[in-house]
Amino acid sequence: MPAAYIPVCTNHSAPVDGVVSCTQEQWRMVHVLTPEEYQLLLGGIDQEILDIFFLATLGLFAAGFGVGLIIAHIRKLKGI
Repeated sequence: MPAAYIPVCTNHSAPVDGVVSCTQEQWRMVHVLTPEEYQLLLGGIDQEILDIFFLATLGLFAAGFGVGLIIAHIRKLKGI
């Protein structure tokens, strides 16, 4: 588990002009996320699996649409 020290603002001041500034900082140890952990935190879906299932869904849609067009054309030819 990678960790690092970063400065954290513990006291803020908000003057009249609306710009918030930090008046006191303290160094704290925090957990640094790896790229894999960050991806899981955002969506929890592996990109490779998402690509495979997305392409499979598009392929099934195209196949179903094509079969539907063929059946519609055959029905028109038969005059049903």
